[in-house]
Amino acid sequence: MRTTTYLDSEQGLVMPKFGYQLLHNYADQIQNRGWICNIYY
Repeated sequence: MRTTTYLDSEQGLVMPKFGYQLLHNYADQIQNRGWICNIYY
């Protein structure tokens, strides 16, 4: 069973290029786990 938990505020994350590439490559799988990611350049 999946549940949804909302944070009180958005959390920013600064990461190196390699981390961004991984996040971008696995965005669908991450969203399937229930995470919502807005990617800004």
